Amino acid sequence: MKNKVYTIFKENMTLKNELKRLVNLIQENETKHKGFRLVEDAFVASESAEDMDKKALAYMEEIFKIDRAALFIDEDVIKLEKPLQGECSRVVFVNEKILRYAYVEKRPYFGCYLDGLISDFHIIPDIASYLIAPIIENGKIIASLNLYSADSEKLSGDAHMDFIQELVLRVGITLRKLHNNASIRFISQYGLLNGAYNSGINLVLQQYIDRHKTSGDPLPFVLIDYVL
Repeated sequence: MKNKVYTIFKENMTLKNELKRLVNLIQENETKHKGFRLVEDAFVASESAEDMDKKALAYMEEIFKIDRAALFIDEDVIKLEKPLQGECSRVVFVNEKILRYAYVEKRPYFGCYLDGLISDFHIIPDIASYLIAPIIENGKIIASLNLYSADSEKLSGDAHMDFIQELVLRVGITLRKLHNNASIRFISQYGLLNGAYNSGINLVLQQYIDRHKTSGDPLPFVLIDYVL
């Protein structure tokens, strides 16, 4: 009788521990899922490179518990207003060759072998593992989403791959949106033929007029127009 009671008690404890483990796993997955959604929403809501740097990429570092998240952007395809030097460490503007050399195939790569990572992607010291994922538009790589860790085991597997592949689609849409917004601002302020201010000249003139009123300094002004 004692053996039977002991067996039942042991089985109950085992079942209880297993249920506790499953509950903890579910809670961890729910927390991680919320974190993933937060990162996606932060990218979609970004209005500038600085937004992506300070919010979306910073969130990735915190949620994934990695040392650096970075976005490399083809500056010839995606035209964005670049932050002042030093203001954004996670958004890097590069030329098309760097992205082409980084990917033998147009797919994500992960691992801990630095010989397979081009030197232009070595943006932090002591990289032990990495995950890089191309952002593709119309068959062309326009950017690269890179994750880095000083832990050799952190990014050497494909645990985050499904989320990363889903995320790069949203990042690509965000980059195109920001590019289009920047293009509209440029067209509204500059002449397409010579790059000179058109409607935007009113803003510049007002700034100089206000400065003249405040300081009393002379306000020289020359307007030249020509016809081709």
